[in-house]
Amino acid sequence: MVSKLNKSFSSPMTQSFNYNHKIYIFWNKYSIISMDLDDKDLRILQTLNKNSRLSTYQLSKQTGIPVTTVHNRLKRLEDNKVIRAYTIDVDYKTVHRDVVVYILMTYDMNEMEKAGLNTESLSKIIWKIPEVEDVSFVTGRFDLILKIRLESIRTLSTLVLDKIRKVPGIKRTETSYALFHESRRRI
Repeated sequence: MVSKLNKSFSSPMTQSFNYNHKIYIFWNKYSIISMDLDDKDLRILQTLNKNSRLSTYQLSKQTGIPVTTVHNRLKRLEDNKVIRAYTIDVDYKTVHRDVVVYILMTYDMNEMEKAGLNTESLSKIIWKIPEVEDVSFVTGRFDLILKIRLESIRTLSTLVLDKIRKVPGIKRTETSYALFHESRRRI
């Protein structure tokens, strides 16, 4: 079941979170779509999470859900932006991007406003930095945490000094190098 609140869907930037098998999708600060996920939806998502290249037929066989139902569920999950992309799982060591660094940042809102920026435009600027893998606005001592993937630790100083600290409004950075990193996508 999908329920729509406020039908102003102007922003292409979406965020979502899962709470008790209900997906809340924020299109912008004024629009929310919530979608209840049942057991079939979860089985489809969990199976695709392991291998997004499966055909509808293969997905049907692995989940025990009829092909037509799988097709209709996939269409509904895509239309409601629960499935935003079918993607790959890269072996970063093979492509020489296995150094993971977290950069904790604070920003000065007054400086950002002087530069004509807000948090959304700050996020867009940061996403233009190719090494950035994840951007999280957080509570606590810092305002933002970036997850960065690099070829080597030597490139970190160039990244921080020449790219990140040049972003208007960035007040302070603190960097933590991941000694070990393992990532798993779960539903």
